[in-house]
Amino acid sequence: MPTKKSSKKTTKKDANEASTEPLSNSEVADFLKKQKEYQGSLRQQWKNRLSPEILGQRIVRIRYMTKVEAEQWGWYSCPLVMQLENGTWLIPSKDDENNDGGAISLLNNDRELEETLAPVITIADD
Repeated sequence: MPTKKSSKKTTKKDANEASTEPLSNSEVADFLKKQKEYQGSLRQQWKNRLSPEILGQRIVRIRYMTKVEAEQWGWYSCPLVMQLENGTWLIPSKDDENNDGGAISLLNNDRELEETLAPVITIADD
């Protein structure tokens, strides 16, 4: 959303107002440092919230999402879905807004894998 332009210079008192003045190198460095700290804490918060549902659980079932299920989600792609022993389903999506099913990359640093990607299957191909 556009902000109202002001001819006055931003000060500590009105730091929440928009400014057209460029940031100094130290202000940019400080901003980036704070963003990095925030992202680190945000990652930790989400890890702590999700760990009880996922950590230590065995995958007891894998299958591709059905065309009907994908349509119920409003998706055009069917991802590989996994059910954990506690009943939780892991459903990959393309983004955190659940706009469509997502692929899964497989990686093992200790050995070469025969398959390295679980692709999505479009509902047209289902």
